[in-house]
Amino acid sequence: MQETKTKMPTTKEQVKAAIEVTRAIANAIRELHEVPSGHLYTQLMGHLSLDQYQAVIDGLERVKLIKVENYLITWIGPAASGARETRNT
Repeated sequence: MQETKTKMPTTKEQVKAAIEVTRAIANAIRELHEVPSGHLYTQLMGHLSLDQYQAVIDGLERVKLIKVENYLITWIGPAASGARETRNT
């Protein structure tokens, strides 16, 4: 007898949790300005699978909030509201 896996529908709570995780990761990257992807993932690996982490990073890159080059994640989105830019450009 072959087992079939049925995909459970995504609940409102799961969607809300995914949004909050994405927001938290985006905020961390914004505060750091840039971070090696591996360093960021090691801080999150007890909470997210590698696939989940990569999906968040891909999504943030797709909406042009970050860029990823040679595993270095750089914030390219807007600065935090109320935050002052302190780096010389």
